[in-house]
Amino acid sequence: MMYYTYSSRVLLGLLVMTLISGFSAAPVNNQLRQAERFLMKCGYLATVAEEDQHYNDDFIISALARFQMTVGLPATGTFTEETFVRMENMECNNGRKRRRRSSIPVTYRWSSNEITWDIASYSKWLKNSQVDATAEQALQMWSDAADLTFKRVRGESNVDIKISFVQGVHGDGINFGGRNRAVAHAFYPPSSSSNTNPLLGDVHLYDGVVWTVNSATGNSLMVHLLHEIGHSIGIEHSSNMNDVMHNPPPAYHSDIQLSENDKEAARELYGAPTENPEFPENPIAPPEVNPPTTRTPIVVNPPVVTQAPPPDCIESFDAATQMLTGEIIFTRGNNMWKIGLDDILNNNIIKDPPVPNSSIFPGLPGDIDSSMTVPDRVEWRSIAGKTYFFKGNQVWRYTGYSLDTGYPSTIKQEFNMDYPMIDAAFSLGDTLGLYFITGDQYRLQTPYIYIENLPTNSFTGFTTNAAAAINVLIDGNDVMYLFGEDGNHYEIMPPNWSVISSSSTNLPCNN
Repeated sequence: MMYYTYSSRVLLGLLVMTLISGFSAAPVNNQLRQAERFLMKCGYLATVAEEDQHYNDDFIISALARFQMTVGLPATGTFTEETFVRMENMECNNGRKRRRRSSIPVTYRWSSNEITWDIASYSKWLKNSQVDATAEQALQMWSDAADLTFKRVRGESNVDIKISFVQGVHGDGINFGGRNRAVAHAFYPPSSSSNTNPLLGDVHLYDGVVWTVNSATGNSLMVHLLHEIGHSIGIEHSSNMNDVMHNPPPAYHSDIQLSENDKEAARELYGAPTENPEFPENPIAPPEVNPPTTRTPIVVNPPVVTQAPPPDCIESFDAATQMLTGEIIFTRGNNMWKIGLDDILNNNIIKDPPVPNSSIFPGLPGDIDSSMTVPDRVEWRSIAGKTYFFKGNQVWRYTGYSLDTGYPSTIKQEFNMDYPMIDAAFSLGDTLGLYFITGDQYRLQTPYIYIENLPTNSFTGFTTNAAAAINVLIDGNDVMYLFGEDGNHYEIMPPNWSVISSSSTNLPCNN
């Protein structure tokens, strides 16, 4: 990150003459970049960590006008010699005090060692639970490295670190795409208690690219979260390519960890972890061991504690599909349930114990993401009547309950889609097509066309993410059931695609 400084009044005069001579109605690009750096340092713009992420021109002009208003100048948003003089004379013009006791420079720290966080929006490429688990793991690595505690506060707008998956234009004045090449950016902590810009500490991830977990393909969520959270707690970029804080961050590998340089920078800001034996602050001598005696010790039997059974809870299935025989298959983890349509209509989904997946579908693994059976009344004769199961980017295809030759295949090979996973899938007969849902978007594919990036909230009344979906025929009409991550299942009637009823899906936690 470059910083806006002036070495002398002579340089200031040359800059002013150069800038004003070419400036009348609006600042040109290089002038905006200079103003951007100054306005970030002085708190008129939140300080973004990535070097190649720049504010839109309108945001810079607006912040410049606020600065002019603050120092008593006409709030025009345009450069004048007096504006530059005021900038030079402001204390914040000296730049951030970049401490470098560690090998990685650091900036400001949060005023408390307990930092609040939340996830404001999720990715269409991953399950919410995958994002939650990855964020918690990344935060844990930083809290293990220094005296930091991260506390999740759900639903609050004023948490310290707010993680969001966003598209190109997302309201912070630094759009993804175009000249802004990074797929993620973060904002440093506030420089003082008076700096209350709501963006400070936030992490934005561009959901226009593919995000993955536990994979070397796509953009690793773990690697980028580790890197951006480092900025959010006040750490700058490293020149060592083996550090997580290097720009760009290192490539994904299954045992990604913070380097010693990363940890040292975190400890410079927040101190050593107080409960980590690797960094004892006040070593305590071991207690003296009493010499043995011949007295018989008194044995006190501990009270017998009877553990209560785990309570029932509301969760959703991993996948669901209706076979051509009419029976409906639900999966969760390594287990499967087979039920009839009347059981759904009577909200009696779980009535029998589950059976292992592979006992019904030989060769099928556990933890399936989604499934669908294509009706035999579609115009794709090659896939009519086939049952598909999806896990990651892999596809298992069955004719009845027999695995087809050549499977598992990939989503790309089978459906020509570059999706790392499918949250839910279903198929409607005739030419209404195949529907593939990822996050809050879905793709429609027919023998003739495909349309992607359609919002799932176009299903009127469906306000959560889908975990599973099935299509059934009732009195000759297609009816869709979406099983949401909120624990409810929704009955939706095409072609209007509106929710006509919803019910809770109750699954025992210990199944």
